[in-house]
Formats: sequence, C-alpha cells, structure tokens
Amino acid sequence: MTRSSSKPESNNPIPLKLLTAAMMFTLLILLCLGIFMMVDYRRVFTRESDNLNILKLNSLILYYDEVMTTAVQLAVFTNDITWENRYRETEPKINKAIKDIFLIESDQLIQEYVSETELAYKNLIKMDHEVFEYIRNGQTEEALVLYNSDVYQNQKDINSARIDQTLQKMRRITHAYQSKHNYLLYTISIGILISIPGLM
Repeated sequence: MTRSSSKPESNNPIPLKLLTAAMMFTLLILLCLGIFMMVDYRRVFTRESDNLNILKLNSLILYYDEVMTTAVQLAVFTNDITWENRYRETEPKINKAIKDIFLIESDQLIQEYVSETELAYKNLIKMDHEVFEYIRNGQTEEALVLYNSDVYQNQKDINSARIDQTLQKMRRITHAYQSKHNYLLYTISIGILISIPGLM
C-alpha cells in the first residue's frame, strides 16, 4: 500500500499583500490625521493670538477714552483750554487702535460692531471739539450745556455699548473655536486608536 505523500501547501502571497496594503492605508490615515491636527492647532492658536491682540486694543481704547473724557471734563469745569492739548495727543491713538482691530479681525459681525464704534467715536469727538471751541471763545456756559446734554451722554453710552458688544462677540467666537477644536481633537484621537490595530 503506497502512501500518498502530502506536499506542504505553499504560502499564499495574497494575505501578505492585503496586510501590506492595510498597513500602508493605516499609515496614510495616521499621516492625514496628524496633518489635520497640526493645521487645526495652528488655526486655533492664531485665533487665540488674534483675540489676545484685540483684547489689548480694546483695553487701549477704554484707556484712551478715559483720558479724553477726563480732558474734556477738566476743560469744562476749570475753563482751562490747555487740556485740549492732552485730548489732541490721545485722539489719533484711539483712532489707530480702532483701525488696528480691522486689520486683525476677519469676523464680519465684529467688524460691523467696530465700524459702528468708530462712527460713534467720530460723532463724540466732533462734539468734544465743539466743547473746546466754546471754551476757547469764552463761551463756558454753552460748553457746560453741551457737555451735560442728553445727546452728548447718549453718545457716550453708545460707545460703551459698542465696545461691550464687540467683547461679548469675541468671547462667543473664542468659545466656539475651542469647542470645535476639542471635538476635532476627540475625533482624531478615536481615529488614531482605531487605526493602531491595523499596524500590528
């Protein structure tokens, strides 16, 4: 009785090719996820950096506004026109700070707020110039009436409201960016964990 010799089956190269393809595909996914994470991190970092610069500019605007308000007050109540020099020195600084926000911020709604703030300050500055002109001409009573008028005070309130709206909008945008970044980071982490077994 002759035993049929059984030859060992040759290894099939197809599973090896499939494994190699799976590993390459997994590496590609990990590479794409890494690049996507890096781009998203850069975007969030830029957003936070812009927010920090805008917050600094807003602080400068509030400071310059206080300096100008104090200069007008002292000019009105002391009838000392030399306070106008302090006012004139600060005026271009606050205008520059407002324009610098336009150069940084790309959000349309914030730009609208800033544009309205700029217009409000132009209107207020125009009235401040009238106050100084009254004092310069010796019309101190007219200067005091204008300074205490409802129109003047309403314009001051509009300026404050515009700045508050800008800050609140920035906080909402920052929160939205951080939430989106955290969600993407979570999704990418899950994708990496799912892809790792393909390399083993």
